[in-house]
Amino acid sequence: MPSKQLVYLGWLCCLLLPASALAITKQEAEEKLQTMEQDIAFSKEQFYDIETELSHLMKISGYMDMEYHVSREKGSYPQFRLHHFSLFFNKNITEKWRFFSEIEYQDGPRYVSCNSPDQNQNCDDQVTVRDTSGRNQSFATMKEADGGIFAEAFNVTYQLRPELDLRFGREFTPAGLWNVDHYPPYLATQQAPQHIRNIFPRTNDGISAFGVQRFTNTFLSYNVYLGNGEYNSGAGDGNASKSLGARLSITLPAFTQTEAGLSLYHDTWNNGSTKDATGVHLRMKANDFTIQSEVAHASIEQVSSNTVESLGYYLQAVYDWRAFSFGYRYDVFDDNTANGVKSPTYGAINSLIFNYHSAKNVVFKLEYHMESYEDSQVDNYNHAIASVAVHLGE
Repeated sequence: MPSKQLVYLGWLCCLLLPASALAITKQEAEEKLQTMEQDIAFSKEQFYDIETELSHLMKISGYMDMEYHVSREKGSYPQFRLHHFSLFFNKNITEKWRFFSEIEYQDGPRYVSCNSPDQNQNCDDQVTVRDTSGRNQSFATMKEADGGIFAEAFNVTYQLRPELDLRFGREFTPAGLWNVDHYPPYLATQQAPQHIRNIFPRTNDGISAFGVQRFTNTFLSYNVYLGNGEYNSGAGDGNASKSLGARLSITLPAFTQTEAGLSLYHDTWNNGSTKDATGVHLRMKANDFTIQSEVAHASIEQVSSNTVESLGYYLQAVYDWRAFSFGYRYDVFDDNTANGVKSPTYGAINSLIFNYHSAKNVVFKLEYHMESYEDSQVDNYNHAIASVAVHLGE
């Protein structure tokens, strides 16, 4: 019997050993699984920390374009133009504060000291600069510069409420359509309609309040701004008055999307003249077809009591088919009409538009402008531009 009991005990041990081994393996697996879960949770926490840190880093993007011009205007000749190179700097300072700036280098600016080894420079033109005391400053003579550098925007924005933001600094004047959506990779033509930035100023130095309010399927956007006004640099204002402007627009689900708006502007110039400008805009999208138009009028009351007026408008239609866009624009500008007499620059431009979107952020453009003027002393001519515009971002 003892021998049988030993045999049974041996068999029982053989049966229990795999079970015990399995129990140990399962326990170890649970411990490993728990460890892995902890590691994953830690990795996620690290990822969120890195993502949060990256969101507060300075982000750099921008755009560039190059053009080739062929014109029948007297004295002109075929030429390449390095039109724009702009850099955007964005930074989310906090959840409420953000920074933005746009620095534009137009026409490939080149500033060279006469003491540099560049042998092709012309140092004949001497530069004299005086400080505030009137004394001459000693600066290295610079070559006459090509192109220009312009800080088109630099500002900080604070979100007071979801529908209300406050902005401090320089921004593009919120007026109409073209001056708001002004980036070349997303514009149909390199050449802007004639009245753009000739009635409403290009930029505003000051403060603004803006936002969007939703009403069911309708959106109302607004922007009210106060600034130094035209012909004043970022250094300050040349008079006690401040410019005041506003832009209101409503977006409806009519067709695919329809936007209509009103822009207003009032300013007192440093010479005492006052300017009032009014503009209306309309943009309608119906699937792949887009029509947009702007009309703007300015009235300037001069110190001499004369009134000078300017009127500009355009109508543009573009059809998108796959990667191609085809369009037409009619553009009129009557600058500085006085006493009902049109200026010599009054004229119309008929433009044919062709775009090829090679990639999301790369577009090739071909535009043909037929310019005609009512004044017999101003020659009519045609002008063609071939260009490539690239957005340097995602």
